[in-house]
Formats: sequence, C-alpha cells, structure tokens
Amino acid sequence: MVVLLLVLVPGCGFRDYEPKPLSTDAFPAQFRTRDLDSQELRRYLERVGYAEPGQPIREWGLTGLTLAGFYYSPELAVAEADWHLRRAGEITAGQRPNPSLSFPAEYHTDPSGDEGSPWVFGSVVDVLFEAPGKRDARRDRADALSLAGRIELEHAAWRLHSRVRQALIELRAARRRRDLLREEAELNEKTLRLLEERARAGQVSTFRVTTLRMDRARTRMELARQRGRIAEARHALAEAVAVPEEKLREVSLAFPEVQPGPGGQLDMERLRGLALRRRYDIRRAVAEYAAREAALRREIRAQYPDLSLSPGLLFDQSELVWMLGASWTVPLFNRNEGPIAEALARRRLARKRFLKLQTRVLQKLAERRDRYRARNSALSEARSLLRDARERQTSRRKQYKAGYLDRLALLRGRRELVRARRTVAEAETARRLALAGVRDALQRPLSGRLALDRALQPLIEETGADP
Repeated sequence: MVVLLLVLVPGCGFRDYEPKPLSTDAFPAQFRTRDLDSQELRRYLERVGYAEPGQPIREWGLTGLTLAGFYYSPELAVAEADWHLRRAGEITAGQRPNPSLSFPAEYHTDPSGDEGSPWVFGSVVDVLFEAPGKRDARRDRADALSLAGRIELEHAAWRLHSRVRQALIELRAARRRRDLLREEAELNEKTLRLLEERARAGQVSTFRVTTLRMDRARTRMELARQRGRIAEARHALAEAVAVPEEKLREVSLAFPEVQPGPGGQLDMERLRGLALRRRYDIRRAVAEYAAREAALRREIRAQYPDLSLSPGLLFDQSELVWMLGASWTVPLFNRNEGPIAEALARRRLARKRFLKLQTRVLQKLAERRDRYRARNSALSEARSLLRDARERQTSRRKQYKAGYLDRLALLRGRRELVRARRTVAEAETARRLALAGVRDALQRPLSGRLALDRALQPLIEETGADP
C-alpha cells in the first residue's frame, strides 16, 4: 500500500505555485498607452460584431464607447474576478472529503515466543460519511452566491453603460450651450457697437450702454463656464470608458439622437412591475436570500453528526489482524444551537434588507417618474416660448423691411430668439437626463450588441483560464 501511494500520488494533477507580484510602476505607463484604436480592442469589437474587419470606426457613439468601457473598465474587471471567486466556491462546495491513511507502528518489549517479532505494523483508512443533506445545502448556497456574482457583473456593466450615456448627454448639452452663447455674444457685440455710436450722437442714454456691457460680461463669463463643463463632461466620459482624456480628443464622437420619449403620463403600476422583476439589485438580493436559506439548511443538518469509519489491517507478531473502527461526535453539550440561531438571524436580516430595498426602489421610481413629467411639461412651455419668439422675430423682419423698425430692434429680437433657443436646449437636456433616470430606475436588460452574454463572453474566456 505504501509503494502504491508513492507511485500514484505524484501522478495526480497537482498545481504548482506561480508568483504574480504587484507593481505600482507598471500600470501608469500601461494606462497612458490605452486608446480607442488599439489592436486588442479592435479584435474584441470585431468579435462581438460591432466593428467590421478592415473598416475603420469613423464615429464613436454610445454602443461603441460602452463596449470599449467593457474592455477597459476596472470596475467590470473587479466584478468579473468576484464572479470567478464565487464560481470557484461551487467547486469547493461540491467536493467530498478525502479519506485519510495512517500507518501505526508499535514495538513490544516482551514478544510472545522465541520467533515472534517485537514490531506491530499496520495501516488504517479513515473515511468520513457526511450526514445526509449537508453537501447538497453547501452546493445550493454556492450556486446562489455564484448567481448573485453573475448578476452583480451584469449590474456593473449596466452602471457603466449608464455613466457613458449620461456623460454623452452632458457633453452634447455643454457643446450646444457653448455654441448658443457664442452666437449671443456676437449679437451683443453688434448691438453694443450700434448703441455706442448712438450714445455718442446723443440718441440713447449711457444707461442702456452700461446695461448691455454688463450683459456682455455675463455672457462671456457663462461662455467660460461652459468650456469648463465641456472639459468636465469629457473627463467623466473618459473615466467611464477608462481611457486617458486626451485620447477622446483624437476621435469623432457621435451623440445619440434626441428621442421624443414617452408622454408625460407613465403607468406607475406597469413601471413598478418592471422594476421589481428585472432590476439587478432586486435579483441579486433574491439570490443572496436563497444563499441564506441554504446556509440555514446546512446548519440544521449539522445537528446530526457525521460518521467516520476506520477499517485497518495490522501485522501483529507474525499474525494478520483485521479491524474496523467507527466514530462520530456525540451531541452532548450542544446541538449546534448557536450556528442555527446565527443562520436564522442572517436570513431574517436578508429578508428585512430585501423589503427595505423594494421600498427604496419604488420610492426612487416614483420620484424619477414625477421628475420626468415635470421636465416634460417644462420642455413644452419652453417650446411654446420659442414659437412665440420666432413669430415676433418674423413680424420684426417684416416691419424692418417696411421701415417701421430700426436695426437695433431687429438685433434685440435676434438676441431674444437665441435666448429662447438656449432655454429649449436646457429643457431638452433636463428631460433627457430625467428620462435616463427613469431608465436607470427600471434597469432594462441591455440588448443587441450590448447583450451581456454576447459582449462579456470574450472577456470571461480571456481571463477564465487564470482567474
């Protein structure tokens, strides 16, 4: 038996230790080289069906930037590593306890007979038989925790998609506001030059000139503030995609088209049903509660002791002796009351947290729905004001051509029209952000090229060999 062990054990599939030390100096250089034109990212995009082989990507929109974020995101990598850890827990939970082998040896100082050997040699095998249901409970708990890890991975992908979308909305809005402020600043300059000429001729008061100069200063200040907001939105987009900010300046961005969106009236009952069925945090909480249930079942099964059988063979003074031992834990001082009480308390805590989560989700959904309805109404009012401003400006042009209005009144009308357009642009941005908030509250599963089974599978396969 000893020779058999010496032959078989080295042939088993043992893994060798491979050191992988951390280095604080390697990552900064690696991060600076990240860009949206790398060959590795290109191969990934081709594999998920976003990029065509040999065809350049001319514009990076919401889908492309989200997929790039999937490839580079450290948050997604952490969620993926956690999922691999939980999947490894499934292997641990399904393992059966290995038998143990011992070799007792004894020496007798007074052997019986002249030919008797003073040595006693033997071998004993200890085989553990677990109480029924323990292993199944462990596997059920590991399966539930693995499912929760998978849902968290999908949730991390959704959060990344949401951040990319919001950063694109903010960047588009900041650029639009900047363009309208530039137009308004140009009109202020033209109007100010005309007023200064008339002030020198004594046709207008200096108060009107001073007032317009203050408006010009405010417009310039707001224009400088918008440049800062453009930089902030671009940095937020770069952080979501996990690439250096300067790399985004080298590519052309495609912003999502302005969608009409749903009407102001949203069916709250339907929204509640959708949120409570498919939100990632709700589904993860259900999986974690199932893990608590399995843990409680495991502790209940632990009340019953495991049985250990120990068959053996002894060579005692030239004679073979067969033996069979059995042992188990006697539940004399406790019957696992403590762990059972803890498992019951953890399950109760998980239930209370789930109810708290449902309450928070429903409250947030109602808040987001009401915010969207308010932003939708504000946009309707802003568009109505813009229509009125356009009608007034059309009337001013006719009066100007007929000689009833001067150029100063026409410039003043153009400034009013630009400000109305800016009000509409800000109202559209507010409504788009509110609609994005409703979508975040619902967390509709990603589809198409962003479907997680399709988009994450290449990344999982790439790291699955060495989690």
